[in-house]
Amino acid sequence: MDERVARQEAINIVATTPLRPEALLRTEGRYNASHEVRIRYVPDRYRLPEGSFQNYLLTLPDTVWHDISESAFVIMDDLSNQLVPKWIQVMVQTATDAALVEDRQPQWQNAALLSRQVIF
Repeated sequence: MDERVARQEAINIVATTPLRPEALLRTEGRYNASHEVRIRYVPDRYRLPEGSFQNYLLTLPDTVWHDISESAFVIMDDLSNQLVPKWIQVMVQTATDAALVEDRQPQWQNAALLSRQVIF
């Protein structure tokens, strides 16, 4: 099985409740003692159940962590493919470096919701 497919299949998702107002969700975890990963996202049809993000981080191979910005892009790609969020932001941080990447669905905007998040 392709490594990328295996990583993405490790992401557990659950359906969101229909007709709810948009919500900004946050979760975080650690891959190892030196790498902290935080995500913020606005779900569309799916969201991460509690604890599933940490389980996903444990499936990542050590090779993902050679470059901190590449790590952030790999995580964002995996989550975007499984969750298909309206908006997503991934931050990977060590004691000395940090990388922040962001993506959104075309035409999606909610400045009022995003203004409530903590700045990088």
